This record gives sequence, C-alpha cells and structure tokens, in this order.
Amino acid sequence: MRSPYISLSGSVRHRKEYFGGILFHTGTGTMIDVDREAYALILLLEKVGVADVNELDVLWSNAYGKHPHRFTAIRIVKKLLALQILAVMPQGILKKDYSFDQDNRLRITWPSTPDLSAPETVHWAVTFKCDAACPDCYVRRHKHKFAAELETKHALEMIDKIAEAGVFQLAIGGGEPFLRADLATLVARARERNLVVHLTTGRYQHESGVFSRTAKYIKCLQIGIKPGMLEHPENEREKLRRVIYLSGEQGIDVGANLILSRSTIGEFEQIVELLSAAGFKQITLLRYKPPGDVNRWRKENPDRDTLLAFERMLAKTVDTYPHIRFRVDCGLAFLERNLPSQKAAHFGIRGCTAADRILSMAPDGSLFPCSQLVGDEFSAGNLLTDNFESIWTNSKILRKYRNFRKSKSFKNSHCGRCAAKVHCGGCRVFAADARGADPGCPNPLLSLPERQKYHNYPADLILSIQESIGYTEAGFPYATTEEIAGWLEAEENYGYPEWLIKNNQRRDPD
Repeated sequence: MRSPYISLSGSVRHRKEYFGGILFHTGTGTMIDVDREAYALILLLEKVGVADVNELDVLWSNAYGKHPHRFTAIRIVKKLLALQILAVMPQGILKKDYSFDQDNRLRITWPSTPDLSAPETVHWAVTFKCDAACPDCYVRRHKHKFAAELETKHALEMIDKIAEAGVFQLAIGGGEPFLRADLATLVARARERNLVVHLTTGRYQHESGVFSRTAKYIKCLQIGIKPGMLEHPENEREKLRRVIYLSGEQGIDVGANLILSRSTIGEFEQIVELLSAAGFKQITLLRYKPPGDVNRWRKENPDRDTLLAFERMLAKTVDTYPHIRFRVDCGLAFLERNLPSQKAAHFGIRGCTAADRILSMAPDGSLFPCSQLVGDEFSAGNLLTDNFESIWTNSKILRKYRNFRKSKSFKNSHCGRCAAKVHCGGCRVFAADARGADPGCPNPLLSLPERQKYHNYPADLILSIQESIGYTEAGFPYATTEEIAGWLEAEENYGYPEWLIKNNQRRDPD
C-alpha cells in the first residue's frame, strides 16, 4: 500500500506571484505556474514538513480557517506528485502537536500588480570576447558598445543581487564564457546562492582541469554547433563525444545548440545523424538571428518555402530519433503555432517572454529585455549601480516589451490577429520597429479574409510594376512576377529588420 504521507520535495524552489506562484524543480528543470489554492498547499507543506493526505482537508482548515474542496485538494496533490514537486514519504513523521489557532494561522497577502515579481531566468553574457569567427554571430551587432567587463568583485555582486531578487536560473554565455579566467569562481557563487546555472560555449575542446573546476557547479552545458561541421564529420564527432564524456563524468546534462540558417536546414538530417552518433540526447533549434553582415543575412536567412519544408522535415526527424529531445527557442515559437492554446499553456509554451520571464545582462551589468534587443534604446539600467527591483518594476523599456501584445502595432498586425498570438506572438527582433509583427512566420493562423491580405508582396503591386515595364510584341512580360518579387525583396534587404539598418547607419554614416 502506498504511503499516505507527502512532503514538499527538497529540490523545489518557489515564489509567490499575483496569480498564485511559480514552482521550480532544480533537478528536473520543471517550471510551472500554479493558482492560489495550489500555492497555499505548498506553503502549508513547507510549514508542517509532512502531511497525511487523508487529513489534508482538516490540516488546511486549521491552517487557513476555511475548508478546501476535497476533490480540488486531491487533484492538486496528484498533479504535483506526477511532476515530482511533492514527494511520498515511506514513513511519515507527523507533528502531532502542531496546531493552528487564530494567532498562528497562515495568512497570505497576494501581490496586487499583474506582473511577475522577478524574471525566472537571467541571461548573462559574461564577455563579448571570442576566439572563434562564426559568420552568423549576432553579437557582432552590438559588441562594440561594451568595451568594459565587470571585474570579479562586481560580477559576484551581480550574482548576489540576482539571487536576492528571487530569480531561479542563470544562463551564462557570451562571447565565449571560458575566456573569463574567473568563470569557475562565478558559477561557484551562483551555485552557492541556489541559482541553477546553464552554460553555453562554442568550444568543443577544453582543458580538463579548467572544465572540471567549472562543470561541477553547472546543471547544463549547451554546445554551439559550428557551421560546416560536415566538412570533417569524423573529427567533429570525436571532439563532441569527448566533451559529452567529460560532462557525463561531472554529472551534468549536455545539449547542442543548432542555428537554423539556410545552409543548416539544407544539411539538417545529416547534422542530426552526426549529433546522434556523438551521443547528444537534446538538441535546441535556434532561429537564424540577424548577424552583423546584411549580405550574410541575404544568403542564409531561410525564406517562407524553406521554413514550411523544414516543418515537415522536423516532424519526420523527431520520429526518426525518439531518444533525442528536440526543443526550439522562443524565436521559433511559430513552429508550435498549431498547438491548441490550452495544450500550449499546459506545457508552459509562451512564445516571446522578453522582460517578463527572462532578462538579459551584458558584460558591464547593463540590463535589456532579451539578448537580441541590445543597445542604448533598449537599456533598462545597470545592475552595478541600480536596484534590481526598481529596474524590474519601473523601467519603461521593460514594461513596453512585457506588454508588447497590448500595443497597437502588434494588435493590428498579422501576429496580433493570429490564433497563436498568446503562445507565440513572433519574435520582436525581426519586427521592423522591434515591437510589432514578426514577418518571418511562414503561415500565421488567420481568418480567411485576413489570410488573403497576408502576402509579402501584394499581387497588385507586382502587376503594376510589370505593366509599367511593358510586354513584348508577342505579349510576354519583360519581367516575370518572380523577378519583380526578387527585386522587391532585394530592395528591402531580404527582410533584414529596419531598426537594425538604422542602427548600423548611425554607427557608420559612410
């Protein structure tokens, strides 16, 4: 017979929010929102330690002065047990003498603001220095703005501030984070402050001593897969096997980050086969972000037809490699647009969460809505000199992106009218104004009238240009519709975000 005694898992961290709370299992990585009743149960179990499920309604009534619906309480317990948020105790040791009265009943004051009290994760580029020259690196767009890096003393202070704010996870990247000599010191402090650390590196090879000093403090290592890895597949596979082996020795999870450029999509099946052979069990697919070079963007940014074909290819690949967990970054949320809204909510799929669930920090301590929206116009403050809570609560730029779905430029766009606007919403970096619609979605879920309007280049515009150019005596146009569409696309830099073009012009007026 299963024990009726339950307790809160020792691996769970939690945080009260206006809707109830956020629960985070540091071992499994599960992060869920729960309503007020469920969060009240969490606080109760934290208070008493161990509870008998059969007496839970009595205990709840004594603690809060009101009876819960028994079936509601059981439903909550079952769900949290399945997620390992709660644990079954083989032998319950109940505090029989623990009693609640009017003076020591649990009282919960819920936050009044409809915003999270802090981000779930802070993405920290500890350096923008890098010893690689990856052609698709987006950091080149803004690294010139950050000549300074935090000294070790100040970097440790940043970690303390982040932990004190109630953040659950610290995602460290760069640049190349292993170029910081104090990296092991930083991740050790983060671990000491109960932050779960994820580290992203572009290196396939590491000095064993440096790696082991760092790896023992991190939960997950993400390896950026370089373009052109199929040129020397055996060498690449062996390098990756080695780093996976070293990670396994340290007991940390390891995954691959794969940028979906046009070239990568063309070789996707072969790349996944190589990564599987190397031993990867998790592959995170990253949308191709605008690099610093517009010409590179023109060459490598996947077009609509390429993305639609990739969707079909991905479904097949997932079936072919059931042992690999495929994930997508928030920029690729449109790949999950066909999920019913309730199912998306159940799995915690929220699309763009800039300045809401995530926050980005540059090497000098400057804070931004996300790692893509970096620059003076996106700065929310600097954690070295400013108070975290004040920045999070009062920053106009953070509020702007936290509530982007309420803006007119979004609501009046195809993203705002799409059925997946809540769990997708597109990626802001691709919007012309860095706030409105994402033009890269291959097929938004629109009503029939709206769908008819959704064309990259309206047919009447193309026909008008065609007629102005003229026709041969035989009646054939001098320029085909495909050619004209290509001219228009080239004229608009193949969709390279307008706000980035303006930034580049300000940087280099010549």
